[in-house]
Amino acid sequence: MYWQSEDSLIETFIELFKPQSTSSFVLRREFVTNYGRPDVVVIEYDEKSLDRRRSEIGTKPDKFPKELAHGMTYLSGKPWVRPETLGQFLNVSKSHLKRIIGDLDARGLVQFRGPCVKARTRTELLVVRRIWVFEAKLKNWRVALDQAYRHLWFTGDSYVLMPQTLRQDEIANECRQYGVGLSVICRNDCIKYPLRAIEKGVRNCPIVWTINEELVGGYYEPLELQSPDRSDSRSFTRSHSY
Repeated sequence: MYWQSEDSLIETFIELFKPQSTSSFVLRREFVTNYGRPDVVVIEYDEKSLDRRRSEIGTKPDKFPKELAHGMTYLSGKPWVRPETLGQFLNVSKSHLKRIIGDLDARGLVQFRGPCVKARTRTELLVVRRIWVFEAKLKNWRVALDQAYRHLWFTGDSYVLMPQTLRQDEIANECRQYGVGLSVICRNDCIKYPLRAIEKGVRNCPIVWTINEELVGGYYEPLELQSPDRSDSRSFTRSHSY
């Protein structure tokens, strides 16, 4: 198979992609991460955890604002925190902090003991299991490598995506030095991974909490597979809606 554009390469990848586990997944194109727009983002999640979280919330929540995402990043994994300490980290007024904590509580993300607040455990809250990121190039793989490397701040599963090539070993060696994986589309319509990313799993950071909570909120709806509109993110999902 011969690809005349990166979009055609990406669309072939989308049609062929299968996760490495039985997890459900949502696939997004041109997803904004505040530090780049990966060509493809695949969000693997656990359906039972998603159902449980949605049943706890009840009604569909608003989209997850950045201040709540930063708040959860700060609180996650910490012992009990006094509200003023969180307020200092977020650099917000007392009234604003009160609204933030109230919103976190309404979403079932935090618990209280006396005046102190604490995030519930990640095991209880995270429905996202892995986030795969792919940067596609037909030939200029060094650019894709630089782009994929930038995404390691929020996920270990960052990959260069390109057609199968005779330079595969050379490219894989370069990717290994940066901790990035290599995925290729073969002529017989299959995806191979000559090099797996060194790490896997997600980081404790605002974009991961945003992805998690907006998945819980039902904001990643299925759309037809097509070339991305630069003003929006396209998505494909194998799951149920909210």
